[in-house]
Amino acid sequence: MPPARLRPARAVSAALIVALLLLAACTRKDAPAASSDDTSGTTELTGTSIAPTSEPPSTAPVDPGSPTTTEEETDAFGHTEAEVAAFVAAYSQAFRAECQRIFDSLGGGPLADPDFPEDQYLVGDCIFELDETWGELVDSVEEATTTGIDDAQIAASDLADPLCDASGTTCWSYGD
Repeated sequence: MPPARLRPARAVSAALIVALLLLAACTRKDAPAASSDDTSGTTELTGTSIAPTSEPPSTAPVDPGSPTTTEEETDAFGHTEAEVAAFVAAYSQAFRAECQRIFDSLGGGPLADPDFPEDQYLVGDCIFELDETWGELVDSVEEATTTGIDDAQIAASDLADPLCDASGTTCWSYGD
C-alpha cells in the first residue's frame, strides 16, 4: 500500500483527468456536423462555421470599367494628391507672377535698396526664394493664389524694402 501522503495527489490528478475528458467530450458534442452538397461540389458545415467552397464569396459580377468603391488616399489635411498638386501649382504660379509684377512695375531692370545702391536685385532673385512645398499647406486654389502673392511680396521685401529702380525715384515697398 502506498504512503498516505501520496493518496491526495493521486485523487487530485484523477479529478483533473476526468475534468479534461468531460471538457473534451462537451466540446466535441457542440462541434457542427459536416454535410455534403452534391450539386455544387462543396462541403458546408452546419452552424455558424464558414464552409470551404470552390466559388468566390461574391456572386455579383465585377465590371472592370466601373469605378472602384475604394476611397482615394489623402494627406494629413484630408486633401487628395490631385488637390495638393493643384494647390502647389496655383501657389507657384502666383508667386512667380507677383515677383514679375513687382519688377515690371519698376521698369523690369535691376532694383536696389536706396541706402545700398551697389546691391542690385533681378526678378530671378525674388523667384529664387520660391519654396513650392508651402503650397501644400493651404485648403483651396484661391488660398494658394493669395498665399503665393503674399509670400512673393515678403520675398521681394526681404531682398530690400523699399526696392527702387536705378534712378532711385520709383520704389516698391511691401504691400504695394
